Amino acid sequence: MSIPLPQLGDAIERRFRTVRAADSVLTALAIMHGDRPQSSNADASKGNKTSGGEQTRPQRASCVLVVENERLQGIFTERDAVKLMAANSIDSTTRVADVMTANPLALTDGGKQTLSHVLQILRQSRIRHLPVLDANGRPTGLVTANSIRKILQPANLLRRQRVRDVMAVRVQSALGSATVRQLVAQMHLQRVSCTVVVEVDENGERVRPIGIVTERDLVRLRLQQLDFDTATASEIMSAPLTCLHPDDSLADAHHAMHELGVRRLVVAGDRGELAGILTQTSMLQAVDLVEMRGTIETLKQVVSDRTRALQASNRELQEEVARREESERRLLATNDALEREIVDRRWIERELFREKELAQVTLESIGDAVIATDERGRVSAMNSLAEEYTGWQAPDAWGRAMSQIFVTFDELTQLPFECATKEVLREGVVVQSQSLAAMHTRSGRVLSVESTTSPIRDRAGTILGTVTVFRDVSEARQLTRQLAHQARHDTLTGLLNRGEFERRLEAAIASSRHGDLQHVLCYMDLDQFKIVNDTCGHEAGDELLRQLTQLLRQEVRASDVLARLGGDEFGLLLFQCPLDRAIGIANQFRERVASYRFGWNDKVFKVGVSIQWH
Repeated sequence: MSIPLPQLGDAIERRFRTVRAADSVLTALAIMHGDRPQSSNADASKGNKTSGGEQTRPQRASCVLVVENERLQGIFTERDAVKLMAANSIDSTTRVADVMTANPLALTDGGKQTLSHVLQILRQSRIRHLPVLDANGRPTGLVTANSIRKILQPANLLRRQRVRDVMAVRVQSALGSATVRQLVAQMHLQRVSCTVVVEVDENGERVRPIGIVTERDLVRLRLQQLDFDTATASEIMSAPLTCLHPDDSLADAHHAMHELGVRRLVVAGDRGELAGILTQTSMLQAVDLVEMRGTIETLKQVVSDRTRALQASNRELQEEVARREESERRLLATNDALEREIVDRRWIERELFREKELAQVTLESIGDAVIATDERGRVSAMNSLAEEYTGWQAPDAWGRAMSQIFVTFDELTQLPFECATKEVLREGVVVQSQSLAAMHTRSGRVLSVESTTSPIRDRAGTILGTVTVFRDVSEARQLTRQLAHQARHDTLTGLLNRGEFERRLEAAIASSRHGDLQHVLCYMDLDQFKIVNDTCGHEAGDELLRQLTQLLRQEVRASDVLARLGGDEFGLLLFQCPLDRAIGIANQFRERVASYRFGWNDKVFKVGVSIQWH
């Protein structure tokens, strides 16, 4: 069974933005920013409304295609916009035709290009956008570093496992006091897509990253007609930052980019200092699709070849034994014939031993645990990794039923699974483990596993036994659970975050419509919180939020949902609660907070809370 790799068609974005060559650059920037719809493209007609007709936040685009008479004429990108801003040459008279990249590199849709070929084009040409055309030269899609990264699974990035292997260590940085005009000039001169805003220590050295300004931010600010000569980096930067560590895995970086919806992440060292930057383009440099496929197929081919070799050796041995028995009957009269028979048998024994040693070396060279059985499901061979995982030594396991050695069950229900070896021997098919499979070792330890059990057949198709290949994925599953918890909870208070609260609110609204149930939503905003932050610093503000969280939790019913929506804002969803009862609970919240006093460095603060209910 061949393991498929991502295809080029999966990486083509069919929704893209277009302009005409005669349009002004300001019009192109508005379309890229999502502020201006267009009727000529499906992206504009479908991308800005929900199924219920409500307006949603527009999707930004990093480029627009210049199209005339349905033919591609050029491309205009965020980097082109930064170049114009650096020259201060954008006004209502500047046309796209004057500044676009004419006749850009493009692919023919439906051609024979592979994903590896496209990656090579992007790297060698140092471009970030590759239009896709049909046979008549009409644009049908767009391939970008972002679209390629989205289709690659985290496991595909493990050839180079750490961020430090591919991150860029030369990073364009600026102080928060730098003007936007200075940022634009630096980004254009260095040909970079972003500037990291840093703060300085007592020695005047730039040490800690506090924000970031990207080409997309500059496009937005230009459309808002911000004064680039007076606005500073600290006023327009995106903050706070989510930073990676150089020792983080590329799989974690891939997941973080996907969750945050960004194209780059800042890398900070052990002391929080600026260490580098990781972009989608640099991540793709870690991907070698040919090597991945070769490794997978080589492992499978080794098992297949050695299995066929063992089967052939057994058949030759049986044939040789039959021939020698016939020769023995014919040559019993002479001692010379008997001596030749002894020599022949010794040679067969040596060959059989050599084949056995070769098969054992093959098993040990495989990076996964392997257990082979005969046609009755009895263990006939296992490598050292299988001994380590199961707790069974090979001599003790030989001849025992596979269901006794490899015991699997469902991690959620704790119910045992049917032995895959029995199913393979009965049905003659390849059986893969369930998504949440686990196994008991001989010592009682539990491992999360992924396994594949395949039949071993002779030339006639008769099943001679089975081979089970499995690996320990306990650490990967635990990491997945941790990431899922972090995606739903606020890191400071441990409460649900805004995204998870909105999902539960939608579910509550649906239940009230269909089940005639009444729920109450309370929006809470802390009073005097800014005074604590300004007087004592953010550390004190964080501690205040944690203490108030514990206070509010004492007033919440088990069926209710309390979440931090951001800053000093909280949300409370009261399930199946009449309005008069909800008002009473809200008043209890207000009184409890009003009576609370927060102390910090010999200072005592009185805080309050404003509550709105719906």
